[in-house]
Amino acid sequence: MKHSPITRYKTLKNQVVELIQDGLSPERIALAITLACCFAIIPIPFTNTLLLFVLALILRLNHIMVQTINYLLFPFQILLYLPFYRLGTLITGIHSSGNGINFMSISSFSDIAALGGEFFLAALIAWAIVMIILGPLMYLTIVKLLQPSHQLFARFQHLYLAAGRKMRLALSGIFRNLREDD
Repeated sequence: MKHSPITRYKTLKNQVVELIQDGLSPERIALAITLACCFAIIPIPFTNTLLLFVLALILRLNHIMVQTINYLLFPFQILLYLPFYRLGTLITGIHSSGNGINFMSISSFSDIAALGGEFFLAALIAWAIVMIILGPLMYLTIVKLLQPSHQLFARFQHLYLAAGRKMRLALSGIFRNLREDD
């Protein structure tokens, strides 16, 4: 069954509106911010975007907010590799051979691979321990910060939904005029 371009547009528009409207309660926003901050600095290269996408999809969080925070925190992910590794070696006693690679002289993917799994394992263990402690604290702090403004937030949500209804009405009028012109 073929769908008309207008039906496809409405379906796509509804999906985008649902993505934007997901997570508008203070608790959902706090969860999205906390997970984005925690997983954006995971010390395993090239995994945070996919992990956050899957988490946001499973937990029905706002993808735009989660990925924006992820990209904003990317420099911190790079900066925190070495501190997480050092903390991990203190906690576990794991030391990376590194095959003679100096962490500060990494310039290619082969240099990252030469660091060895021990480097990333020690960093990942330290990251997990830090996030187990800081994650709940961050969530509770953000929820407390958003609670006083909950009524203002509810008013904003009401205005946002009203503007969305007006936009839908305007778009439907435009499409109706286009169909009549054809």
